[in-house]
Amino acid sequence: MTGRDFSSLGNVEIVKVFSDLTLICGEESFKSNKATVCLHSPVLAAAVTGESKEAKANEIAIPFDLPSVKRMIDFMYTGDYNLTSYTASEVLSDSQHASTRAVALTIYKSPVKADVTTGANHGDSQHPTTLLEILNSHVRVNAVAHYYGIPVLGALSANKARNVLQSQRRPWPAKIFCDFLRNSTGSTGDAQFHEMLAAITMEHIQDVDDLFLDDIDVLRELGPYLVPKLFSQMGIHRRRPRAV
Repeated sequence: MTGRDFSSLGNVEIVKVFSDLTLICGEESFKSNKATVCLHSPVLAAAVTGESKEAKANEIAIPFDLPSVKRMIDFMYTGDYNLTSYTASEVLSDSQHASTRAVALTIYKSPVKADVTTGANHGDSQHPTTLLEILNSHVRVNAVAHYYGIPVLGALSANKARNVLQSQRRPWPAKIFCDFLRNSTGSTGDAQFHEMLAAITMEHIQDVDDLFLDDIDVLRELGPYLVPKLFSQMGIHRRRPRAV
């Protein structure tokens, strides 16, 4: 951790002392501040203004898996998140004083499934190690970002997932990628994340075509992003001069 990180986390300690908003996920709570949270998320800003229950209690329950919520909080206060450790969320954690008065965020529909591997609501491991766990963790962060309207976090999670996939050595892990596509269907509504997955698919189309092209759910979700790329590739081939 750099000196700048230490300085940033020192500022987070001050936030905790003068907290005016508590974010609650399961049995953990995080002492936050409205200015930072509302600056990042218009959805959360709407929840803490006016005469809503959230505004009166200054508490918001976040209905996502705990690791993803902690990574969202890390991003809000440091501009980044990682899968090996937590930063700001550890400083702001106040789990021993978790409120029993937390009220669920009811002004929006329940979010998409929280666990993309089983559909259960127990989230991923704290520190994922396998490729599938890592990809699942990034798509969960993306789902939180999309739900709460945090586009910069959404772009960050998509870029992190892309970098992971593009850094894989040959033979490229096509089966794991296709398993991820099947398991994560419907997990996020972020078009940018789907666009990234479609681009990766096209880069490795010969590796994956026999593995997922019979999966209707995957094709339905990625189809709108794959079709333009297919037509573009066809156009490139047509423009190439034919050998005489």
